[in-house]
Amino acid sequence: MVPTLETPRLRLRAYVPTDRAQFVATYTDPEVMVHVDGALSAESAGALFDGVYDGSRARVFGAWCVEHDGETVGHGALLREGETLGVGYILPRRSWGHGYATEIARAITQYALHTLGRARLTATVDVGNASSCRVLQKIGMTLVKRVDDPEGAYFIYEAIAAQWTPDLGR
Repeated sequence: MVPTLETPRLRLRAYVPTDRAQFVATYTDPEVMVHVDGALSAESAGALFDGVYDGSRARVFGAWCVEHDGETVGHGALLREGETLGVGYILPRRSWGHGYATEIARAITQYALHTLGRARLTATVDVGNASSCRVLQKIGMTLVKRVDDPEGAYFIYEAIAAQWTPDLGR
């Protein structure tokens, strides 16, 4: 089970069964998922939630439901990316533009680098997702490279523990 993480405004906590509907709504929204391989079907999003909740999704190292004043405003995760971990986050449309993604990414990065003691953390971002690129730059991640894949181009960002502090970009 993942620990609860706190930011000045947000609470990142483990999922509970009642989070399923909000999770499915986010992952089935085509506008939300435009930079994440497209919207999932309700069945696929439900299966994803079930795998995240019960820990059977091999790629998911840890996942959090993110709340502001008791309302779900997003989702965050640490994903297995080969030998390293990658930070991920996704927000429903109503949560865009409030700075939540930056707080989520910063909290998860701090947890991975300083609590778990990882030397390096990555993030993979669709080249068309300028907002997410800004989030990663704000929290002190560095653009490492662009990958031109037949399924779509993406950037890889990284944070190195020895060079990263949680107050970057504040």
